[in-house]
Amino acid sequence: MPRVVGIDCGGTTVRAVALEDGREIWSGEAGSAQIAWGHLDQLRTSLSDALEGCPEADAVCGAFAGMVSEGHRDQALQLLAERFQGEDVFVVPDYEAALEASDGADVCLIAGTGSVVCSRRPDGSIAKSGGRGYVLGDEGSAFQYGREALLHYLDDPEDDISSRLREAVEGAFGTLKRTEIIANLYGSGDIARRVASLLPAFAGDASEGALYALKALKVHAGKLAHLLAVHIREQLPVEVRRIRVACHGGVWKHSVLCHAFADQVRFWVDADDVILDFEPPAPVLGAARLAGRLIEK
Repeated sequence: MPRVVGIDCGGTTVRAVALEDGREIWSGEAGSAQIAWGHLDQLRTSLSDALEGCPEADAVCGAFAGMVSEGHRDQALQLLAERFQGEDVFVVPDYEAALEASDGADVCLIAGTGSVVCSRRPDGSIAKSGGRGYVLGDEGSAFQYGREALLHYLDDPEDDISSRLREAVEGAFGTLKRTEIIANLYGSGDIARRVASLLPAFAGDASEGALYALKALKVHAGKLAHLLAVHIREQLPVEVRRIRVACHGGVWKHSVLCHAFADQVRFWVDADDVILDFEPPAPVLGAARLAGRLIEK
């Protein structure tokens, strides 16, 4: 019976799964492994922790967030080859595994530490929108919401800041002093992950009607919905009027963010019906399926 391993290397978490004849026989999880950040030692450690106890396999597929160049691809292959010597190993961008897992979806939308929208063209190739990283994009991502929360903490009066946000900031930066927070942020090698870790506090503030959070929700959910609308208009056939969108990533664990995004989609997307699936199969299963295809070839 064929045995495959799928690995989803996200900006916050690495997840891995081994399937034998389509049945899960092992799984693992560890910290972040965003290859675009360039910290290969950290990435190697996260992979090692996530893959502890992983069985040998006939084929392995690693899906990496931030893999935007051939250099990234080569680095990812080298890292996996160190662990799976002599086995069939290949790597893909994380959105490709998420799309593979999104059964029946017309479009796949990832909103985790970063964000990206993708779909499959009639020829089988993948069309992608967004995904330019936290400096140039990542609309509607955990980073963007976390950034709004951090700015609120740094700029607004003490009595406007919730205890949950104060605790989240201290957990992320090890201090509540504003000057030290800024120094720690710019001195760290994982800016996006640290800022994105404030997402749960932001969502909690939004649920309780904090003005800064409600304003940010409208802006960033709207930007992501607009990106989705442009992708649909440019990449899907015009006759497709009922569109199913598979929504992956940690942003969608918070109902207040789901509702805000759904409201913006109704405004921005020109379609008869848009179905938002906030609980699609995990991208790591898509990576395992892609590994299975390697065996079939």
